[in-house]
Amino acid sequence: MDPIEVKYRGHVVGLSYDNGKTIEFNDNIISDEIKREMLHGTTIGISSRQKGEMSTNNKIVNLKLTELNILEIDRKNFKQK
Repeated sequence: MDPIEVKYRGHVVGLSYDNGKTIEFNDNIISDEIKREMLHGTTIGISSRQKGEMSTNNKIVNLKLTELNILEIDRKNFKQK
């Protein structure tokens, strides 16, 4: 399976090799910020995009996950540990 890029604000912060079940974060400043926030209990949202084909009976088939994006970090629910 090809890796899927995980992006935050247009920057690649990691890769997923298992169709989005887990994320391997890159070693960069933005990834470190996200990991730090998560370790402190901050909730993050993840959006995914899939694409597929329309079958002859008007159903979408052959769905493939193409993109994962981390949404804005939810600091309003930030829990300091």
